[in-house]
Amino acid sequence: MVFQQLLPFFDPYSIRHIYVLCALIGIAGIGATGATARLVAGLRAGAIAALAVCGRWYGSMFNYTKDIPFAAAMTGATYFLLRASRNLPYPLRRHVVPFGILLGCALGMPVLGLLLVGYAGLIMLMYMGRL
Repeated sequence: MVFQQLLPFFDPYSIRHIYVLCALIGIAGIGATGATARLVAGLRAGAIAALAVCGRWYGSMFNYTKDIPFAAAMTGATYFLLRASRNLPYPLRRHVVPFGILLGCALGMPVLGLLLVGYAGLIMLMYMGRL
């Protein structure tokens, strides 16, 4: 890892688990969860979803340095996919670009990020049915 070579005097475990960065990504994931629920079901559902996720994620944010960023990227990409699908056939660039970035982040971890490509295809098929 690059950080281990740059900071050889720190413990390798501490460097691999960059707590602050993982915690910030985890908090962003909680925000993405609330935003997605708010987009789908309203303000109250967004608040309930964010609060329901908080307890489980808080403990995981500091220990699972691969799972929490993956979940945050998937949730954020799902949010922007839903936002982009509301403007089909001409989705806005401000929704497509973050979706692509978060899709790339999700694909950089487990292969489950390919589910987002399937979700995008499913949304396009549903839109084609409306025509």
